[in-house]
Amino acid sequence: MSNAAEQQLDIWQPGVRIKSVPIKGLYGRTVPFDEYVALMKQEARSEYRRYLHTHPRLTQGRLWA
Repeated sequence: MSNAAEQQLDIWQPGVRIKSVPIKGLYGRTVPFDEYVALMKQEARSEYRRYLHTHPRLTQGRLWA
């Protein structure tokens, strides 16, 4: 459940709130849709670069000398 006024997500089990965690990535203002899409693309590229940096890729060596 979201507690937008406090910028928190409330984690619940049936009838009992377990904890609240801060919502990440808030910009603190209303963002026009096209600007939002541009921000999401930029964040996705950053996440992908971070992933590539932390997960080495397999490469195939030369088959013929």
